[in-house]
Amino acid sequence: MASRSLLNLAKEHCDNRVNAPEIERMFTLGEHEISAQEYKALDEITALYKSTPEKEYRRGDIKIGDWGVIFYSASGKGLEYLPDSIGNLKNIEHLGLVWNYLTSIPDSIGNLTKLKVFNVWDNNLTDQEKERLKKLFRNRVHL
Repeated sequence: MASRSLLNLAKEHCDNRVNAPEIERMFTLGEHEISAQEYKALDEITALYKSTPEKEYRRGDIKIGDWGVIFYSASGKGLEYLPDSIGNLKNIEHLGLVWNYLTSIPDSIGNLTKLKVFNVWDNNLTDQEKERLKKLFRNRVHL
């Protein structure tokens, strides 16, 4: 069963119609689809939210394109770590993780080959982690 936050997200993007008979297999938002792997990543990250009492998405936190999740912001959610499943958001172009408490980013972040903008400033990243991210994403990471 989908978490309350993802159901609200679906309703927001589908004018309160959730078109997902088998949510574990495929999560459908209007004409756009989220794969089971993307769904798992979003659900696992949402479960870690600490600063939002309802643990729900705000309008604009996520954008779905023709091929899956293309924009995701978990900024200011009190995240202390990210699950490895973050690497399942393979179509993401913009990832915002500012104003959290992250000290490191999972290696699976390297799977995000379409990432154009990676905002991760105002966290607790070590200097070594910042250097690793700079090498991995070059000018696309904003520390």
